Amino acid sequence: MLPPKTWRLAIGCAGLLTLAGLALRIPLLLQVVNDGEAAIIEALPACIGIVLLAIACLRFLLKRSAGGMLFAWTAMAFILGLALLPTFVLSFWPWIATVIACGGAAAGFARANGDAANS
Repeated sequence: MLPPKTWRLAIGCAGLLTLAGLALRIPLLLQVVNDGEAAIIEALPACIGIVLLAIACLRFLLKRSAGGMLFAWTAMAFILGLALLPTFVLSFWPWIATVIACGGAAAGFARANGDAANS
């Protein structure tokens, strides 16, 4: 089992790299909304997920108590975004962001519960 500091660094860095990949999808997302193929309300969960992932990963890297709940909300926002936007599903990055958010939630909840491996 990896030390807790390694898990924090791995999840935080992977999340920030995923944000870089998601930044490439934002112009396409805006174009889909501007063309009328998707409503703003359908794109909102994806945008909220991107912002929440940035906050959660930075807090995780800065050793703030990001906790699992912020990552859980991030995962739910990405899952809702994947369900509402068909063009978002075709991209690799939202899927990776969802997996990272679930991993961050698991690590955060395990740490909050006093798990010896993650405390």
